[in-house]
Amino acid sequence: MLCLTRLASSIFDLLGTVEANSDLEFPVRFSTFMRDLGACETFARAGERFASLLDTICATQRSLVTQKSRRSVETVKQVVAQRYRDSGLCAAAIADSMRMSAVYLGKIFREACHASIADYITGFRLERARELLERSDRTVKDIAREVGIDRPRFLFTKFRERFGATPTAYRLSRARAADRPAARA
Repeated sequence: MLCLTRLASSIFDLLGTVEANSDLEFPVRFSTFMRDLGACETFARAGERFASLLDTICATQRSLVTQKSRRSVETVKQVVAQRYRDSGLCAAAIADSMRMSAVYLGKIFREACHASIADYITGFRLERARELLERSDRTVKDIAREVGIDRPRFLFTKFRERFGATPTAYRLSRARAADRPAARA
């Protein structure tokens, strides 16, 4: 039993260090674990208690990773919303600003959003361009620059892929649709 107590003590010392240096908080306390361990009548039952403890530790750690991933994804979305006008905005720049690996950030973003960060940035810019096309008479070239796209041709291509029409055709169809109800009245 002395060996099991030392093992438990070592595990909980490590857990205490992890808790002190991270956002993790383990739901199992040493005193509770030792009480349960003392009630075990066989080594097999004691082994089950340790296995359960390790399962709890692993689940807690996975939960933290999931929380951090969610926060990272939300941070990426916030950065894009704030800086989409910057034509230099890219996944690597966002990862640098978050002090993360671009590969790792891209992986967790893709898992959460089913799209790459680059595709998310492009989609965000396209939505803003669509809004500007609907409510302003600015040129497509000016709108492209406004939403952080340096090459108007890129805007034409991606806009057509997403909305089924070029920016100019989209604007004309929206204007015609807006004129129809007024013509009937």
